[in-house]
Amino acid sequence: MSIHQLHQYGYYKIAAAVPAIQVGDVRHNQTEILRLIHQAAEEKVSLLAFPELCLSGATCGALFHQSLLAEACHRALLEIAAEAKEYSFPIVLGSPIQNGGRLFNCAVVIIQGEIVGAIPKQLLTAKESQYFSIFPSDNEEIYNFSNASTSSYPIFWGNHLSFCAENDRRFCFAVEMGEVGRGFFWPAEVNPLNKVNIIVNPVALPAKIGFLEKTELMLKAVSQKSSAIYLHVGSGFGESTTHYAFAGQAYIVENGSILSQSSPYSWQSHLTIGLVDLDKISFLKRADSLALKPSPTGASLPYHHVIDYPAASQASADASLPLPDGKTIESAAAEVPLLAKLPRFPFIPDDAEQLERHCRSIVDIIVSACIKRFSHIQSKSAVIGVSGGLDSTLALLLLAESYRRMGKPLSEIIGVRMPGFGTSGKTYENSCRLMKLLCITEKEVDIKASVLLHLKDIGHPAEQQDLTYENAQARERTQILMDIANQTGGLVIGTGDLSELALGFCTYNGDHMSMYSVNASIPKTLIPYVIRSLGRHYSEPELLSILESIINTPISPELLPPTANQQILQKTEELIGPYALHDFFLYYMLRYGFSPRKIRALAIYAFAEDFSRQDVDKWIKVFYRRFFSQQFKRNCLPDGPVLGSVTLFADFQMPSDACAALWLADLEDEFHHD
Repeated sequence: MSIHQLHQYGYYKIAAAVPAIQVGDVRHNQTEILRLIHQAAEEKVSLLAFPELCLSGATCGALFHQSLLAEACHRALLEIAAEAKEYSFPIVLGSPIQNGGRLFNCAVVIIQGEIVGAIPKQLLTAKESQYFSIFPSDNEEIYNFSNASTSSYPIFWGNHLSFCAENDRRFCFAVEMGEVGRGFFWPAEVNPLNKVNIIVNPVALPAKIGFLEKTELMLKAVSQKSSAIYLHVGSGFGESTTHYAFAGQAYIVENGSILSQSSPYSWQSHLTIGLVDLDKISFLKRADSLALKPSPTGASLPYHHVIDYPAASQASADASLPLPDGKTIESAAAEVPLLAKLPRFPFIPDDAEQLERHCRSIVDIIVSACIKRFSHIQSKSAVIGVSGGLDSTLALLLLAESYRRMGKPLSEIIGVRMPGFGTSGKTYENSCRLMKLLCITEKEVDIKASVLLHLKDIGHPAEQQDLTYENAQARERTQILMDIANQTGGLVIGTGDLSELALGFCTYNGDHMSMYSVNASIPKTLIPYVIRSLGRHYSEPELLSILESIINTPISPELLPPTANQQILQKTEELIGPYALHDFFLYYMLRYGFSPRKIRALAIYAFAEDFSRQDVDKWIKVFYRRFFSQQFKRNCLPDGPVLGSVTLFADFQMPSDACAALWLADLEDEFHHD
């Protein structure tokens, strides 16, 4: 994917500009502001925001009473608009505005040489109230005042006003003046069903101890609550230091994550640029709106007005992320560094401490659910098939932790080895040693004879090692586990994981079925980390060694005979593709609703050093074909705890006969130009 095409995948550059100002020197400030506007144009941004009152300075004090200052700002706004006429991106600029004998602290919006709106600050401090008025909030009319020309523009209080690009309805922004989260409304909450995806937040807050940390926490919280992007920009160098200093902080925060931030306390003018994903935000906002119940009278939703503006044409919009012809996204990381932050393994936190907390939380949720289920059923045992593979190892460790917390003997856990035609020496040995070290009850049932008898009964040649041959083994194992559970008054614990459910890589009424499924919300790529986290509860070096051996064993259903020297012949990732890719596809499909073409483009970039473009294209098509065709297996899953927003049971509903044609067609379009 070339950088020119990022727009069509919902990526846009937005920027915060902090000018080094001089208090009351409007001409100087105008020059600095224009310099930053031109710089932003060279960067091809789609939105530019300046701090509160940056045109005059936020610390003018009693000078705000001087009409000369307001008039100078008025002229400067018109001149800035005229000089920015050739630029299609909106500019949000802080300035005092005089109207009807009153002065308002406003964020003025300029687009293509026109002043298209102004948003007055409503929540004023006691000091600000000495100079500025609150705009009347009980009137739904549009207030206009002269531009000292033939044109006029609307001024709305608070969050009544939003701005939407005519040719891309995803690009819609509103303005929240002042300290984040302290206004009467957050713009995204004025009407929860509107399309505001970006909230511009100009401020002029003095720096105090802990101020930046508090700002970051608030921005993360409100951007996540609003499912929005916050473009926060604060006053900086040049404001009066009579009593305060100003940090000139700038943050671009997307749904709780800081994408980009400035270095505070810079004494020079600077731009902070971030690459935001409006596809992601639009999807999250749609998902959030499903839970909302609009007021039957509409009285709770304040008056709201949308200004549509003619954004750049598609050609120029694509150019807003420029690279020389022929450059691809793989070679663009240096010029769009924020894209490099795209997680290759989105289910796995990057930070080691956060990852450990994540794993502990998973364990706590599942163990708590197991304890409730065991106590409710009053089961006398827990029955689990132990193969020596990743999934059964994790499920067994979770069971052991559940019994440990309940204070019950681990001997009530019955681990069943069921060697078949494909069982290798290494996995068999690991399963034996693991069960012994955990002190659970061991049971072994060799399934080869019963499967051969069954194949004979249905007239299937034993040497015909096809799907019937493989699935007969999986179903025989499930039957054994169910019957042992009946014998011992227990529950069969399922071991299948989220990744296998997504691909339908399980045998219907075989390993697909159990009485309680503990792994069903854990993706394959995360399982080794949860196993290691659980392993840290134990001090036996031999047990830890076995767990590492299991983690490093190739993933396999072990349904076909191994090689002569007991090497695993049937490797899952060679059959259906790398789980690293499939988990990547699954996450961005379900979590953010990305299109197949966008997911493929991101995967090509993220895994450029591991997989070729052709490999990614091959496996994503496998993913979508299997995901759609295997829904019937997910429609009748056993109970199990949901862990996060990406899940394939409980609230996940999809028809079993949904057609994948639309999604696969999206992957056929322009692959060689992505």
